[in-house]
Amino acid sequence: MFRTQLLNEVVLKLLGDLNGKKILDAGCGQGYFSKILSDKRVKKVVGIDGSENLIKLAKSNYPENEKLQFSIQNLKNPLPFKDNEFDAIISNLALMDFDPIDTAISEFNRILSPQGSLIFSILHPLFTNGYLHKNIKEMIFHKPPHYAISNYATPFQKKWHIQGITHATTIHHRPIEYYSNVLSLHSFVISKIQEPTFPKSIIQSKNNFIKLSAEIPQFLVIKALKTQK
Repeated sequence: MFRTQLLNEVVLKLLGDLNGKKILDAGCGQGYFSKILSDKRVKKVVGIDGSENLIKLAKSNYPENEKLQFSIQNLKNPLPFKDNEFDAIISNLALMDFDPIDTAISEFNRILSPQGSLIFSILHPLFTNGYLHKNIKEMIFHKPPHYAISNYATPFQKKWHIQGITHATTIHHRPIEYYSNVLSLHSFVISKIQEPTFPKSIIQSKNNFIKLSAEIPQFLVIKALKTQK
């Protein structure tokens, strides 16, 4: 629900005109968004992921063709693509999964065409740092809970339960400044930052977490442009 209603539309809008473009989906998982992109007027979409099982699922769910390919690649390592090969790179909810990310960002710059764009999303650092909390006053007056936040500036890793996955995974909390600095170090300039939230009308929901999602962004989406090194 959150990904389809909040994230997909934002990423597609930031990508802009896809006509004739070659796109890398870095951390494609089961290939869900790669397939969405390949149905556009693109030249080609290449989905990569470090999980052999997920790539097998991607190939099973979405058979490869001249516009869609999948391969197993570890984003911590150099990528087997030519310089300037892709017009755009997307990476949805992947850069928060491993550390360090410097090699991935450097490789993204190398394989992007001049003025190519990198669009990536992560769980918002406010979201990964905080937790749903209800104080005494909120309980007495039957108010909705708030989001309690601490230790925002210090990077750390934590266990995280993703909807639909039974086991916990590890994610890396990092402040926004961290991503800005890494991008700058590897010759990217940020052109757009978006923090998608649900429309205010959703406050009618009985689910307190959904209500807060109209004010507390779950995702951070960054568009960065390649510059010359």
